Amino acid sequence: MGRPKGSKNGIRKPVPENMAYVNARHRCNNPKNKRYEDYGGRGIKFLFTSFEEFITHIGSKPSPELQLDRIENDGNYEIGNVRWATWEQQRENKRKHKVHSDKGKHHSYPANRRKKHVSQAASA
Repeated sequence: MGRPKGSKNGIRKPVPENMAYVNARHRCNNPKNKRYEDYGGRGIKFLFTSFEEFITHIGSKPSPELQLDRIENDGNYEIGNVRWATWEQQRENKRKHKVHSDKGKHHSYPANRRKKHVSQAASA
């Protein structure tokens, strides 16, 4: 009996998909996790019952640049609400934070960033 494929000293290296699964589960279920407040602490649940269920639904990570993302940011990690997404897609999908008021209108950080980017491009 030999070593598992892709292992060193008989210990299997974690694959990116498994790391995404484990990290998301810990963010939701472990109050000692440094990101728990942003996930489990605000009611986000990890509803996959196994890695097999997770990977069957989402599939293998098609590119190293992609990260696990919830389609509905306030939704749970569950079938129909997870995808592999780019950092740009994730930035657009994050919670909106009110940062200032302009003539009675509140602007979110992503909206302000886009507005600033557009106005800089227009003035160039």
